[in-house]
Amino acid sequence: MRFGLPQRYSEVELPSNQAQLPVLPSAAANFRPKPPLSALSETLQKLDKLCLERITEQDKEIQGKYASTKEKAMARTAVGALNVVFELQLAKLQKSVEAAISKHEKALREAEEQRRREEEQRRKEEEQRKKQEELKRAKEEQERKLKLEKEQKEREAREKAEKLEKEKQALQNAKTNKGLTVASVVDKEVLEYMLRIPKIKKDVVEELAKNPALKKNVGALKRKINVKFGQLSNSMTQLRTVTAQVVDLILSCKLEPLAYQWILNFVSKSIVSQAETEVTVKPDAALPLARLAVALLHQVEGLEYYLSARMVKKCSLILGFTCALESDGDRILMGWKHSENSWETEVKYEERIGGILTLWAVMASLDQSGQYEFFSMGAQWRFLARVLNTKPELISDVHFVMLCNWWEAAAKPFLGVYKSQAQKLLLVAATKFAAIGSKKSFAAATRLQILGEDLFQKNNFNSLKEMEA
Repeated sequence: MRFGLPQRYSEVELPSNQAQLPVLPSAAANFRPKPPLSALSETLQKLDKLCLERITEQDKEIQGKYASTKEKAMARTAVGALNVVFELQLAKLQKSVEAAISKHEKALREAEEQRRREEEQRRKEEEQRKKQEELKRAKEEQERKLKLEKEQKEREAREKAEKLEKEKQALQNAKTNKGLTVASVVDKEVLEYMLRIPKIKKDVVEELAKNPALKKNVGALKRKINVKFGQLSNSMTQLRTVTAQVVDLILSCKLEPLAYQWILNFVSKSIVSQAETEVTVKPDAALPLARLAVALLHQVEGLEYYLSARMVKKCSLILGFTCALESDGDRILMGWKHSENSWETEVKYEERIGGILTLWAVMASLDQSGQYEFFSMGAQWRFLARVLNTKPELISDVHFVMLCNWWEAAAKPFLGVYKSQAQKLLLVAATKFAAIGSKKSFAAATRLQILGEDLFQKNNFNSLKEMEA
């Protein structure tokens, strides 16, 4: 930034004829540099005044008439001196201006820095406030979820307790006029098996739930076993491979009693569940599943306790139990499934029961060791005799569905063991008992009659197709 005369006034040459010099442009007289900053106003006003004095003085000297060369030289010397003085004063003022500008810019930078610090502080405070609000909301949401989960668990616990109480009460209130062959004996058997379920839930399932680490490990083992069940096929070779793998997986946790008992319960539920789904659709699927189950019974200690209880809970007709459906408790006793505030359809019920009965019948025919009474030929004899002795008013289509499924799964080996006595029971089932169903227009009763005709006229048992090697 420089203030001074235009370049053309730096050196002055006076004409020899001492003529009047041209007048300076009027703009020079009006020269007023504007202060760049209000804080520098006073300094710049001094500089402005000095410039005007310098211009005025030069105008007087340059535009004067000189009589001689000596006067011209003196004028030039005076102008030069004035220039030197002006330059010194200008340099001094320029330094003052630069210092003032520097000071002002420094003040501006400090003010901007202060503003940024304050802004940053406000931003941090706002972020902290938002973070605290989010934490508060998260805490409130977590508390709300925990409260809901607690209420849900309490509700589920109450519902389970009520359901178990209903089952227990229904069993304890079973009467002798329910159409049983020997009511007190059958009631006692059903009660004995069904009461295992709440005990298993309390002593095994609920206890494991209290140990998250153990539950996690058992969950991983459960998934591995579940995959193996899905690998069952009609091949005996594949069956042997899957059986060995499942046995190894189950026994891998035997050193941890609670985990071992939980896995036994899970395996039992899986076997029954697979019978309810796959065997219902494809009866021949009962053969590999039954062979796997029988192998597990003999190689895995304690499985029978869980498996027999699960089967009776879902299909008490295995024990020959029948009662009138006068209440929800009666339906529970007969193995009806309740979900979404309604009972399953009769067709669905019959299919499920038929699948479980087929699996049990094949298992009872395969196991000739006599080690487990529930899975034996003797149990099949009791089943058939008790069903055929059911009071006519209590007979429904499900009885004929079960007899047909049992016939195809076990009639041939049953006849091979009991011979003429078995033949008499089969004949009664296909004639007198089936006739009761035909009068009531039960579709399965007609199917039972056809099975009897095929056996006694064509010697065809209509047995399930055997597995491949």
